[in-house]
Amino acid sequence: MRIEEDLKLDFKDSKYATGRRKKSIAKVWLKKGSGNIHVNGKKMVDYFTKQNLQIAISRPFAVVKRDNEFDVRCSVKGGGLSGQAGAIIHGISRAIVEF
Repeated sequence: MRIEEDLKLDFKDSKYATGRRKKSIAKVWLKKGSGNIHVNGKKMVDYFTKQNLQIAISRPFAVVKRDNEFDVRCSVKGGGLSGQAGAIIHGISRAIVEF
């Protein structure tokens, strides 16, 4: 519970986007930061243990050459891990466009 309290502190000036893939829906908040990605209150590496999913989620930042410039907080539900990762990627991409 304490982790979620820490995450909610600094996301006032963030951009929001919704991402979808198959049965998964991700709510994504993006703000300027240092590259931290949190999924459902956990660090991304703890939530997605497979490295290929971790790399895929970071890919939108690599495409626009903005690695480690944004912090991401997202909540995702529905589907399996692969579909959830796809929904997060979609949400991150849409939030980057807002910036």
